[in-house]
Amino acid sequence: MNFINWGLIGFGNVVKNNLNGLPFNTENSKIYAFHQRNFNEAIKNKEKYNIDKFYSNILDLLSDKNVNAVYICTPPGSHLEYAKLCCDYNKPTYIEKPFARNYIEVCQIIEYFKTKNVPLWVAHYKRTLPKFVQVKNIIDSNAIGKIINITYTCERPFNVSLLNHKWLYNLELSGGGRFFDIAPHFIDLLVFFFGKFELVYSIVSNHCSYHNTEDIVSFNFKTLSNVIGTANFNFISNRRFDLMTIYGTEGNLTFSIEGGGNLTMVSKDETKTYSFSEPLIYEKNMVNAINAELLDNDFNNNICHGSDAIEVYRIIDLILDNFYNGRNRDFWKNQ
Repeated sequence: MNFINWGLIGFGNVVKNNLNGLPFNTENSKIYAFHQRNFNEAIKNKEKYNIDKFYSNILDLLSDKNVNAVYICTPPGSHLEYAKLCCDYNKPTYIEKPFARNYIEVCQIIEYFKTKNVPLWVAHYKRTLPKFVQVKNIIDSNAIGKIINITYTCERPFNVSLLNHKWLYNLELSGGGRFFDIAPHFIDLLVFFFGKFELVYSIVSNHCSYHNTEDIVSFNFKTLSNVIGTANFNFISNRRFDLMTIYGTEGNLTFSIEGGGNLTMVSKDETKTYSFSEPLIYEKNMVNAINAELLDNDFNNNICHGSDAIEVYRIIDLILDNFYNGRNRDFWKNQ
């Protein structure tokens, strides 16, 4: 393989936002084809984004020998089915987050790709952004000593217009509410920084009468590396806010999980602020690293392979388990 022709499955806002920034169109890759059922919309998108081909049948896209990698960007409810199809056609696959509706489906996807030896990645792209690479470098260098504690707060206002979203509050399609949609980025960073979790305790509730998914989530955790932390998510707040503080024995780090903004390090010797611009194309670094793996076999530990994501969804299911009376197979049918 010397050039990557990406095929897209799905053409919602995530795709359009990415295409506006063209993260897939590089010197060694491009968007070659996409799958969309609505013929008229597909014609418009093909012309607007200058894409070679579109298919109304997903099997026709996967049968196209020119398509040598696939990006699945449909709602999570279809990820298991589409991922297996991509794997059957031996297409390296990049799956949008949330990876799947629950831990069981995540394990099924990973095992399916492992058995057939097909490459798999998950769109936990924040770990590739410069700010979070810097955080990991500081942690790994012991610049603030041994990490002992973490606190995190995430607040988002409730947006009534999101109720018109076709899948976000439909459990069969989404696998959960706003927490399930947003938290994979945060928890993936924790796993990226500190490794696997040993303990998780949570309180989850719903205070909004418009839907029946989680809107307040609070949990405590302990990692195998003995880091203890607490996180609070509020999706009916009166403001947009998030702040993470990592405490070490000799200092601390403070930053937002958003891609830009400042990273402040306080150590026994100095206070230092690193400034980062908001990325113009959030997934560019992730896609570039995937391209490098496919074209040059340049394996990158900073990107999220399928196997790297399994711990994230194990943790999320532990957090949400009691609220949904279990997160087992087809749990959405019992809500």
